[in-house]
Amino acid sequence: IRWTGFDEVVKLILRELIALDLDEDTKDLIIELESYIPPYELDDAMEWCWGFYDERIDDTTSRSIDLYTFKPEWIHLFWLAAINANTKLMERDIAYSALHPERFNDLIKLKR
Repeated sequence: IRWTGFDEVVKLILRELIALDLDEDTKDLIIELESYIPPYELDDAMEWCWGFYDERIDDTTSRSIDLYTFKPEWIHLFWLAAINANTKLMERDIAYSALHPERFNDLIKLKR
């Protein structure tokens, strides 16, 4: 996923994961994906578009997700949540997200 819209894409996937039954795999994936989202109080000096300095872990976090590092259960959950989010986004419900559907379509194309 490119950094353009990255944070919002991950937040929407998190929202859909939380809506699923929260078994251990889902909870673990939520924790993992939350680490890709910068903290709300992030200082502009710590924001670099492609990533950010995360004081929570005292390290840099890149805005990229390597699904090859995920176990198969996580990959299944990730795509399930992404497809659910994409469906809602395609309905153009501004209350759901202001993210342009094209950003999510780019992601969904990777699954095919």
